[in-house]
Parts: sequence; structure tokens; C-alpha cells
Amino acid sequence: MIPHALRWINSKAGAMNAIAIERSFSQFKAEDGYSISSEAGNDWYTLKDKLDKQSVELGKISKISLGMKLRSNDEFIVFEKTKDNPDPIVFGKDISKYEQITPVRFFNFSKAVIVGGTKNEKIQKAKTKIFIQAIRNLSLKDRIVASLDENSYCFVGTVNSLILYDDTYDYKFMLGLVNSKLFNAYFKKRFTTISLTASFLGVLPVNKLQTTTQKKIATDITKIVEQILELKGQLKFQKLQERIEQIQSRIDYSEKRINDLVYELYGLTKDEISLIENA
Repeated sequence: MIPHALRWINSKAGAMNAIAIERSFSQFKAEDGYSISSEAGNDWYTLKDKLDKQSVELGKISKISLGMKLRSNDEFIVFEKTKDNPDPIVFGKDISKYEQITPVRFFNFSKAVIVGGTKNEKIQKAKTKIFIQAIRNLSLKDRIVASLDENSYCFVGTVNSLILYDDTYDYKFMLGLVNSKLFNAYFKKRFTTISLTASFLGVLPVNKLQTTTQKKIATDITKIVEQILELKGQLKFQKLQERIEQIQSRIDYSEKRINDLVYELYGLTKDEISLIENA
């Protein structure tokens, strides 16, 4: 047993047997905000340090906002756009990885009673922003799921919006980075929470893109994300199974290519890539 250690118990309700993970308190204390991850392996912390040293925190180059909380959804939200309810509003369940968002709920922003979350109309109706699901079950493969909004949609508290204010970065590049295996693994290894809040998302390590090679990789990622968005649009209207499978295969390949480029962007070794892939 490690002296001065914190112990995490991993078990299901009612189970008599449990797996205990110990972390040195000195290791735990060294982390910003005393991260609650149960990750104990030194290999991960070596990799984390490598990522952090070449990056800026996501929260320092963007505004991450949790959506609004209405006094009552039933009171203000309808399922058909009308003159009285002209504003689309997005819920977490409306968001899928790289998927075009098709709102099915509407309300009137000027008349709704907002009792919590983001009330700022400039944020709510920003022309371009990235939407990230704010609640994700720990058992899900992807801890972070994001899509692009270019239609000024409003959003509720099961959604985070990300608005960039650093011109170094393109929204589509950032979408690829946020949806990447690297970012998902980084989040998973640092935080054991179903809530993806701004404080958690804000520490994700965005490469500073300081070299010509890194800038070229970022451009390549942007182009592939554009291809995925186009393919997702095609997939939405396909009915032939053979064609669906062809398009999905191209999407899968494109996502793998993004992950490979992200690893290259951060200069990861084969062992470090294996650590991410097996997270």
C-alpha cells in the first residue's frame, strides 16, 4: 500500500468485490484543481506533461458557456416553428459527432423566462459556435461529442457552446481536435464526471501551432473535417444500404486520419499513441 495515498473503489452497486486504485497524495496534489482522476500510471502523467508544455488551455482561447435553463420547458418550448415561436433551440440529444444539427424544438427568445445558465443573447445566437454535449455517461465510448453550429441556434443547459476568440484557430480544426481520440482520452484520464463543464473542458490542451509543420497539419485537419461534414450531409438523405455503407466507410477513414494527424501534431511516439488508443 502506498503511504499517504488516496484510494478509489471501482464497483457496481451491490457488488461485494471491488477494485481499488491508489494514487500518491503528492501526485494528486501536484495537479491543478486537485483533479479527481483515479489514473495512477506514471506513463500518463509523463504524456500529460508533454501535451501541456506545447499547448494553451482551451478555456484561454475560447468562451465556453453552458446553455440556458428555462422556468419551464413545457411552458415555452413547442415542436413546430411558428410566428410566435420562431427561434430554434438545441438540446443535448440533438447533438451527434460531426452531425448537422436539425432542431426539432422552438421557442421565443424575447419572451422566454430564463432562470439560469447563459442568458446572453450574443452568445446564444452567435452565428458560429461549436456545440458540445454537457452530460455524458461514464460508460460511453466517447466522453466528448461535438458538432458545428453555423445557424445561430439557441441552446439549453444540456449543451455547451464554444466560441473562439483567437484567430490562430479555425472552427473546423477545433471541431476535429475536440472530437479526437486524444482529447477524449485526456478528458477521460483527468476527470471522472458525467458533467462536461467549462472548468473541465477549459483545460484541454490546444497545440500552439508554432511551427510551419504544425500549421500545415492544422490546415489538413480542417480540410478533412470539411469532408466529414459534407459526407454526414450526404448520409442523412441516403436510403440505399450499399451507399450508406460506402459513405460511412469514408467517414470512418476520415476520422482515423484526423486522429493520426493529431498524434503527429503533438509529436507522439508509438507507445504514447497506444496509451491514448487504449484509454
